[in-house]
Amino acid sequence: MNSTPPTDSLEQGSVKFELSHVSKFFGATCVLNDFTASFQESRIYALLGLSGSGKSTILRLMMRLLEPSGGQLLFRGQSLQSMDVLQLRRAIGYVLQGGGLFPHLSARDNIAIVARYLKWPPAKIRDRIDELAELMSIPHELLDRFPHALSGGQAQRMSLMRALMLDPDVLLLDEPFGALDPITRHDLQQELRPLFTRLGKLVIVVTHDLNEASILSDEAILLHQGTVVQRGTLEAFRTSPATEFVERFVEAQQAIPGGR
Repeated sequence: MNSTPPTDSLEQGSVKFELSHVSKFFGATCVLNDFTASFQESRIYALLGLSGSGKSTILRLMMRLLEPSGGQLLFRGQSLQSMDVLQLRRAIGYVLQGGGLFPHLSARDNIAIVARYLKWPPAKIRDRIDELAELMSIPHELLDRFPHALSGGQAQRMSLMRALMLDPDVLLLDEPFGALDPITRHDLQQELRPLFTRLGKLVIVVTHDLNEASILSDEAILLHQGTVVQRGTLEAFRTSPATEFVERFVEAQQAIPGGR
């Protein structure tokens, strides 16, 4: 099912997002410095780094929740600044840390909120929610609960269903498991990697957790103080760290009990 606005035909493995020499300043503070990267469809990427390294800023720039201070951002070869912002956002699913569900709406109404705004027929909305509930292994009785009556894992699954409702080309996940307990977090990580692979979308996950990145992603980008310090497989980070910071980042996480 594809309910997003019509898009140009793209071959498998083509570039969806391209960021070239992108910077972002808040006043005199540089949050992102000369960031350059391309992201291909049907691949899963992890943006890694310490708090304040610029990871979440990249996602917000992609969504045009922020505007760059310099550089260029392209989506499907078109400049983001020349695109209709609502059309852009309908082509991207965005999941926040903690889920971001509206507390006064049921899970079903949270999932359907944008589709209703777009005036989808009720039967189409119902069928899509049923399809997503099956995909996410969500019992239908949970859909009528309000967020306060859901567990953390259930709420995050509902948030992902909302992000997938319009069948977007791209999924952006900003530390989606950061507020979850370790067992729920582990279970979701194990469930979502095969799901992401099955969906065949471009997925970008922001995390500071090397183990989480190794479970979820095909490729990782490690940032430090707004600059890319290494990009590649997690195995390369461990065996061939590009800088002393990369080595320290890997060693610090391996020092955590149960770390890999």
